[in-house]
Amino acid sequence: MADHTKWFEVSLTAIGLAVTAILGYGQLRMSEDQRAQVARQQIEESKQPVDNIEVQVMSLVALHLGNLAKPSAEFESSQKVVLAAAEYLSSQHNRTALAAMAAKISEGNKSIPTEVRARIQEATEAVAPAGKWFAVLASLSANDLPAAKQVANQKLKQAQAVVPDASVQIYKTKLSNNYAIVLGGPVEKRKALDLASLARSSSVAKDAFAQQDREWTPVGTAPFQ
Repeated sequence: MADHTKWFEVSLTAIGLAVTAILGYGQLRMSEDQRAQVARQQIEESKQPVDNIEVQVMSLVALHLGNLAKPSAEFESSQKVVLAAAEYLSSQHNRTALAAMAAKISEGNKSIPTEVRARIQEATEAVAPAGKWFAVLASLSANDLPAAKQVANQKLKQAQAVVPDASVQIYKTKLSNNYAIVLGGPVEKRKALDLASLARSSSVAKDAFAQQDREWTPVGTAPFQ
């Protein structure tokens, strides 16, 4: 009888421990699920401001998108507005929908400059915010490397007249498949903006702009033979 009583107590204790363990595991899983749910909610909430920004920007440029399909009185200003908006959303917020729309709409319009078309195409690929940037002086067709080298040599002379130790490189772009003539190589964003501003103000390249690196391939450094 004593043995049965002892066995019963041991069994009861074991069952109690098992129930406690099951309840504890359930609470743990519930806690994990709750934490996961809170984390997902926080992620979704963090996206909302960016979603709002994207919607607002796209709403502002909606009327300009149609002007990319064919030349019109507002064509030149429209392409600048759309380009600026597409690059802003792509480089600052990794949102590429506007750039993709602009690239598609402007496909058949040969009036759009090669440089503008290339920049819109590059903006269709999102990149890391901490990536390197370039101060681009010119964009040329990837079918004419000799012409790109000639332009790079010319830009080098102009740049060194302003900054004696300036350097100019050629990079092959990935998406737009162009040769980009850049000043100073890959640098931080602020530096690229400053170099582009210097190039414009000194007439080295009146249309110089800062462009984020999207896996561009280095071709070489001027001067070229």
